[in-house]
Amino acid sequence: MITPDSPTQRVGGSPSEGFEKVVYSRPKLSLSNAFDAADLRDFDRRVRQTCPEATYVVEYKFDGLTVVLNYEKGLFVQGATRGDGVEGENVTTNL
Repeated sequence: MITPDSPTQRVGGSPSEGFEKVVYSRPKLSLSNAFDAADLRDFDRRVRQTCPEATYVVEYKFDGLTVVLNYEKGLFVQGATRGDGVEGENVTTNL
């Protein structure tokens, strides 16, 4: 049963209470989808406007939780959810 407070109803939403908030200096954006060949051609055209020699690697997109991992001098120091892309939740102790 889906309830308004279910975690599945908060996808991409604001951070929940109870976690320290992490504010990103650069937005953590979602991946865009391409549904047909025209979408891919449009994407390629936009990329080549600034990077004419671009090459691509294609892989399956798996839905799930995005975690931003921060390292300093090769050591893990923080993990946070993507949240709304501007502000996430510090989940370091869970990783």
